[in-house]
Amino acid sequence: MPEPSIQLAVLLLVGGLVVLFLELFIPSAGALFAVSMVCIVSSVFVAFWVSPGIGLTVVAIDLVLAIFLPGMAFRIWKSTPMGKRMFLDHPTPPEDEPLSVEISADDQFDYRDLMGKEGLTITPLRPAGTTDFSGRRVDTVSEGIMIDRGRSVRVVAVEGRRVVVREIE
Repeated sequence: MPEPSIQLAVLLLVGGLVVLFLELFIPSAGALFAVSMVCIVSSVFVAFWVSPGIGLTVVAIDLVLAIFLPGMAFRIWKSTPMGKRMFLDHPTPPEDEPLSVEISADDQFDYRDLMGKEGLTITPLRPAGTTDFSGRRVDTVSEGIMIDRGRSVRVVAVEGRRVVVREIE
């Protein structure tokens, strides 16, 4: 049986790290991870077999790598094609829409002043949608039938926050 050496311990450690790095790019259902762990643990055993001081050094190196490598690997993995498919980008708001809309207390609940007013549908009412009343956008509900976008409507009922409209013929 060959005598264990520091070169074998280093070779097993580097080999385990390389196989662990390959796990990021090659989907193997954990098989490459298992192989890398066997190599890294074997490097620790071989290092202790050579000398307890070298064994403790390899364990210290493994601990330092265990702290820093996952973060670095995660950062690299997010830029790979597989990583891009697994992580979503932050949503960016469209440039033509405002980031926030100020709603006054009057606009928020009081729709009684709309009773009998005419407006133009901004979205199709199926039966709910949005209608423009002289620049004021209001969520409205049709009387049960679909009303296409761009049609003239009249408010026939206001029940709290529910504004019911009817298409003008």
